[in-house]
Amino acid sequence: MQTIEKTDFKSIEQKTEPINIPFNWTPNISSKLLEITFFETDNMLHECRLTIETSFLAYQNILHEQAFNCLSKALPTEKNIDSNIDKVLIDLRCKPEIVLSIMEQFPDVIEISKYLKSSLDVNSELLNEKNWYALYFTQPILVPDGIPGTLASGFKTLWSQIGSDFTKGNIRENLLNFVVSYFNYNNIQHVKLPGKEVLMFKYKGSNGTWDCYTTTFQAGNTLFFYSVFPVSIPEKQRNNALQLINKLNSSYITGRFELETTEGELHYTSILNFGESEINEQLFSQLIADNVVAFDNFYPMLLDLIREVPFDAILNKFS
Repeated sequence: MQTIEKTDFKSIEQKTEPINIPFNWTPNISSKLLEITFFETDNMLHECRLTIETSFLAYQNILHEQAFNCLSKALPTEKNIDSNIDKVLIDLRCKPEIVLSIMEQFPDVIEISKYLKSSLDVNSELLNEKNWYALYFTQPILVPDGIPGTLASGFKTLWSQIGSDFTKGNIRENLLNFVVSYFNYNNIQHVKLPGKEVLMFKYKGSNGTWDCYTTTFQAGNTLFFYSVFPVSIPEKQRNNALQLINKLNSSYITGRFELETTEGELHYTSILNFGESEINEQLFSQLIADNVVAFDNFYPMLLDLIREVPFDAILNKFS
């Protein structure tokens, strides 16, 4: 059985009176609120966490319905939750913008705590499960007499590895940190290019292997993902390449093929703009999938260009 270790920031307020809290996704299954914890950095309140207790059935429903942002990619394969123990503790972290909006309504953390414990408004932002991220799922382990402390088995999610400020502050830096965390969690071997805010990894598709790059736009809320053909398009084939990618771009809506006519570099670009929305792991995962699948489909035609296959024959493959 694996134990799980938690790391927190400075705690400034904690309540431990067990009460029932009706998150609006499960009106028929109540969750018991065990703790309310607030955190500060530089004397400024910036984070709110809850520890709730649910049954094993409620835990299963949470994962099945992807409540509390429990996306499949955010969960490990091995979960270490015992079905024979009908108690699961869940640590939740509130979205930063929700904490800020609640802070504007209440003068201090004591009043916020009172609100959390007394609110029965099903439309309350604090009772909307989408505004909370599950960090840890744990079950207590019996500790032999005479041994101090407590232990828990269970698992942690991707969100526990990403700080609560990943949607605030230097957005460009936070976006790249998000990508690094995503790559690490999914065991994608990558490197950061020296002196650049660019991450690179190699991808092997059905038709070839190429480099993929991720970077952000200076405005800070946009991710760019590129698949780059490993060989420059010969100069005498570049006009044909332009004609081909113009045809391809008319049928792809999730990205765009581009050719650097000077150097002959050809790449497929996908863009994800979060705007005012929160960084979304599921959208980024879909962006990568759409990009590499489209490029893999196009790869044999590029090889034909390099091999100087008659251009009409290449176009016939497209049609």
